[in-house]
Amino acid sequence: MSPIQMVALGVRLFAVWLGLYFAHTIPSLYLETQKLDDPIASAIVIVVALVILAVVLLLWFFPRTVARTLLPSTSQPSVEQVSPDTWLALGCCLLGLWLLAEMFPGLVRFIFVWYYSQRTNLDMPGNAMSGSVYYIAEAAVGIWLLLGASGARKLFWWVRNAGAR
Repeated sequence: MSPIQMVALGVRLFAVWLGLYFAHTIPSLYLETQKLDDPIASAIVIVVALVILAVVLLLWFFPRTVARTLLPSTSQPSVEQVSPDTWLALGCCLLGLWLLAEMFPGLVRFIFVWYYSQRTNLDMPGNAMSGSVYYIAEAAVGIWLLLGASGARKLFWWVRNAGAR
């Protein structure tokens, strides 16, 4: 695997991370602007979300262009050849571990709030249940990526080669 391919894989993994991070952050930010009843703030959040979506799509579809921009041009071949599937499996495992590490504190907080609200007969916050669904989905994807990296790798190659015959 050449250095450009390694960096391109890192760029794609960063695109996945960026997309997941903002998929978690943007909706709550938008809901906060709705509470303020400020249409300008809501519009700004929508524009930022669209810009981030464009960046994620550019990083996903053009990782080699980004890699060539980041790396100096050299003609030296890679010393150690490792298959792209190995790098992809490693990246999937790391993404799964990151998702689980990101999800765990929020899930513990949700469980604590739920337990406290049940014990004191208080109402749960309005967005608590949707947050729990997100944490459970994030845990499922994280476990799938961490333990089933070969399935993620097959899905990635299927998506990449879907139009090719």
